[in-house]
Amino acid sequence: MEMIISVDEDPKGTKMDGSDVPRKTQKRKRVSLKPEEKVAQMEDLRLELDGLFKYYKEMKEKKVFLDVGMCSSSSSTVAVLMEESELPLSKLVEEIHQKLKDGMSAATVKNSVLKVGQRVMLSG
Repeated sequence: MEMIISVDEDPKGTKMDGSDVPRKTQKRKRVSLKPEEKVAQMEDLRLELDGLFKYYKEMKEKKVFLDVGMCSSSSSTVAVLMEESELPLSKLVEEIHQKLKDGMSAATVKNSVLKVGQRVMLSG
């Protein structure tokens, strides 16, 4: 009795050409700068930051004048009145409450300020 065994080159039917071997991910090469290049780059970045802060301060000084009468809800009115304010919460609520005085209690104003602040924080 004679037994014949046939052997395929690849049991999957594909040739091993290296395409099925996982490749190593290439790491980013670090760019090493000379000390004077580092100093120059840091100075450029410092100048850019100074320019951005100057622009921010200029824009911050410009006040947006919105007509409170055009607001459709108490929340939008409060949002307009608290625009660009740097006051702490208690002072802000007091200031807005004094400006409105149309039946809104201080607690309602505070609640609106907190709601508007939450929306700003979530959208930003």
